Amino acid sequence: MTALFAYNQPPQAPANRAERRKSEAQGTAPGPKDIAQLTELLRQQQFAEGGAAAERFAKRWPGHPLGWTVLGMCLTALGAFREAEPALRKALPLAPKNAAVANCLGVVLKAVGKPREACEVLSQAVASDPGLVDARFNLAQSLRDLDRHDEALTALRLVLEQTPQNDAARMAYAHALKENGDLAGAEAEYRALLSRESHRAEAYFHLSGVKNFTRGDVDLKNILALLNRKPEKPNDRIHLNFAAGKAFQDLNDDPDTAFAHFQTANSLKRATVRYDVSQDVGHMTKIAEHCTDVECLLPVPGAEDTSPTPIFIVGMPRSGTTLVEQILASHPDVSPGGERKDLERSAKAFEDRTGARFPHWGGFLTEAEASELRRQYLDGLREADSQARWITDKMPSNIKLLSIVAQTLPRAKIIHMRRDPLDTCFSCYTQLFTEGNAFTYDLIDLAAYYNAYNKLADHWQTVLPADLMLNVDYERLTAEPEDTIRDILRFCGLTWDPACLTFHTANRPVKTASAAQVRRPLYRSSVGRWEPYRNHLAPLIDGLSKGDRPALGHI
Repeated sequence: MTALFAYNQPPQAPANRAERRKSEAQGTAPGPKDIAQLTELLRQQQFAEGGAAAERFAKRWPGHPLGWTVLGMCLTALGAFREAEPALRKALPLAPKNAAVANCLGVVLKAVGKPREACEVLSQAVASDPGLVDARFNLAQSLRDLDRHDEALTALRLVLEQTPQNDAARMAYAHALKENGDLAGAEAEYRALLSRESHRAEAYFHLSGVKNFTRGDVDLKNILALLNRKPEKPNDRIHLNFAAGKAFQDLNDDPDTAFAHFQTANSLKRATVRYDVSQDVGHMTKIAEHCTDVECLLPVPGAEDTSPTPIFIVGMPRSGTTLVEQILASHPDVSPGGERKDLERSAKAFEDRTGARFPHWGGFLTEAEASELRRQYLDGLREADSQARWITDKMPSNIKLLSIVAQTLPRAKIIHMRRDPLDTCFSCYTQLFTEGNAFTYDLIDLAAYYNAYNKLADHWQTVLPADLMLNVDYERLTAEPEDTIRDILRFCGLTWDPACLTFHTANRPVKTASAAQVRRPLYRSSVGRWEPYRNHLAPLIDGLSKGDRPALGHI
């Protein structure tokens, strides 16, 4: 859920009238015209022009909070969060009681991966102005980032008490309930949004993810009726077609109609993103070509044992990574970290310091730099759970960064999830992701990306130490759960615990697209899910068959 902040509440520098007029006359403080011009640019949301004007204002009057505030708000609106952070950090001490400034800084801190600090700043904003709903909403979102879900739900309830018609807050509240396993509560909140024209299509989409459709389902009839009205907004058509596809897939008797809806939804979504799969393919190819030397794959000298011990869970999206995290998190010694960007952020910070670009780090990864990269990464894990002994990091795309794990985190373990390529790719194609994964919205892109990923995974299996990475097949996990789970725990250095077999009963939040599925016991119905759609998957099947090592022996 997008964070919210107001553009039109810039602070004024405190001063009595006589002193202010004297300062204005001497040019040491901005005059009313200077302030009015800057605030008007912000009010009109002219962010590029406003940012430039604010920078000039801040340089001329660095002790006045307005310039830094408008600069930070404009940069935030433009998505330049890292650049906005220092400006807002300068503004807040100059206007410590201004809730709008604290709220905007909280939004930025959340965006750059500092949820704990974001919570502190947003709590300050709420304390300064309890009526600033945006700040309380953003606080709730940061609490969700920290897995403080009960507090997040409380904050969202307060937002809804203040503003009962706040659709964004109700949608966030429904998502939070779903993540917490309260699927009935989430369904009720999504249904409450069906009466709102602006959110009806999105509500039906999310509703489709927490229910199973049956023959004669009224919700499906309503979804189709909305589609027949040909909604003007592309996002509405995307949401409704994904929902209809899921409904017909549940009915399991008309794969042609189900696929037609998925195809329309994906085509519409693909048109909204700028993406070239060859860039991802080229990047993964370069990683495999570069990370072959022993020096690239062994710990840098001085890489000491540290706590917590990370368990990386990698693979393709929809390959079972969330399932394995839930199984591991049911062990009393393992804390669930979720989809974390700490490794990517630590690598980016290294690149910013050294000018090197991954994977071409060469001699830049000195003992001191490796220690700093490791410290930054582990600090992020400790922020998630300061008491954890083992903690999962379930970011599938970390498969591109495994040489960094090998060099800087000698105690880490890597679980690589493998699933039938057609089941994996088809499952991706039927899913609308919250962010990223642009390759999933086109069958040809999916095949190209999967082949590059598969080649990189094979490379890691060949060159990484056997005690660092374990391959786990989704099909074996669902067919032989206890034996497979025992193998996973043994590999991670964990003792057997029967709670790992009843992972679905745990009262634990899940934030991924699999939030509803992992509330069920292990099931085999997703194996071979692609088969009824074979006639429509020719571009995918043909593309996968062209891979260097196609895993398509059953075709």
